[in-house]
Amino acid sequence: MPLYEITDQKTGQTLEIESNREPTQQEIKKIFAEQQQNTQPKDLKLTESALKQDPSWIESSKKIYQLNEGDDAPKLDSDEQYANYGLRYMGWFNYNLPKMSLEATQLTQATD
Repeated sequence: MPLYEITDQKTGQTLEIESNREPTQQEIKKIFAEQQQNTQPKDLKLTESALKQDPSWIESSKKIYQLNEGDDAPKLDSDEQYANYGLRYMGWFNYNLPKMSLEATQLTQATD
């Protein structure tokens, strides 16, 4: 099936969808309305402290550490150190757009 890139006219957000035909404007509005309902509540605050306790964040940080530093890199001493590595990495990633583009491309080719 072909992929179609759709754009929410209100927010400019884009999504890729797989469909046997191009979606209508009404279907596009419905897709984005449903997606907005499925997002996290607006009053939920994600903090560094919460991330440091999140098992998914820690596991992802370990994977990023291994990808960046190599298989033979020394292991960090604790989950907190991996979580901090992930925070530093994402801070750098978010504020360096050319590097972000390169690494996003590299991550699409990474395996678990």
